[in-house]
Amino acid sequence: MTQFCFACSIFLPLLAVCTVVISAFILVSHEFDFESSQAQPYATEPIHALYTGFIINQFQIDDPAFALRLWETTGLKEVILENETIKDLWGGEPVGLNPNIRIYRYSKGQYFDCHYDDSNNLVLDSVPVKTTWTLLLYLTSSAEGCIGGETVFYPHDRRSAAEEIAVSLETGMLLLHKHGDDCLLHEGREVQDGEKWVLRTDLCVRRG
Repeated sequence: MTQFCFACSIFLPLLAVCTVVISAFILVSHEFDFESSQAQPYATEPIHALYTGFIINQFQIDDPAFALRLWETTGLKEVILENETIKDLWGGEPVGLNPNIRIYRYSKGQYFDCHYDDSNNLVLDSVPVKTTWTLLLYLTSSAEGCIGGETVFYPHDRRSAAEEIAVSLETGMLLLHKHGDDCLLHEGREVQDGEKWVLRTDLCVRRG
């Protein structure tokens, strides 16, 4: 587990992030106006080269102010920049979060099958950057009635079920996992009951 956490993914149940969960729910109901042209709601069920199949509802918006708030006011920036034991894992100099904020809602029976997350190039405050790690902030758990929906990683591409690493939902927990060429095969398991809500962004590092 240690090798997995430090080589591929780091689980950070930040207490500071828990205080943002309420703000995130407010964001869903107020700042993200799902009826406006800014938001892009859609249900998906396609086949894609990187995805074997997925059925979710996704809402996304480009919100640099919220990305900056999440980076600077939750303790995340300090954890990323000041922890000497993990500073070499990020794939470059971290400068912030992807302003493309995505909120995933999984209702009963919905899932995200095995896939890999891509790395993307973008410009952040006039700085050329690339994304290297996926950040998932869980907004619900079994305490809110969500059953199932675990995020599951397969270190050896699903060769052995005994090697899978399943991350249960915990409200306010932030899950970071490496993406791009070093991404592990992973999935969001089917929600058995209730709703699973997740906020996603990405760690951005300076492009050399």
